[in-house]
Amino acid sequence: MSQLMENFVISQKSLSPCDSKPNCVSSLNFDDNNFIAPIPYSGSREDAKKTLIKILKSVNLRGTVVSSGNYIHSEFVSSLFGFTDDVEFIIEDRHQRIQLKSASRVGFYDWGMNRKRIETIRRLFNAANES
Repeated sequence: MSQLMENFVISQKSLSPCDSKPNCVSSLNFDDNNFIAPIPYSGSREDAKKTLIKILKSVNLRGTVVSSGNYIHSEFVSSLFGFTDDVEFIIEDRHQRIQLKSASRVGFYDWGMNRKRIETIRRLFNAANES
């Protein structure tokens, strides 16, 4: 990850909304096409963060994971064409939920990949919290 990207990640405090393209999902977008539910958690914010980072590193073998405070950013790089998707999380301690966004950097369609990725992360996160 470049120094510029690391500086952006470290200073990030909220998620930008999705634009009108169908290659983005966010828990902070309330239209039917781009909305995806946040991930609830129980326990401490630090435990949720550790679990989420562990999951991201296990499913994101070609990308990066950077975190600061309650913010986590991960770049996912596709194996076929090398496209990069940005996946962001903000852990809300007050409401015990993880707000999230997954978006393609380029193109218009993602064939549902960002939504599938978040649902996989959600399933793994929930399974880790049950054990």
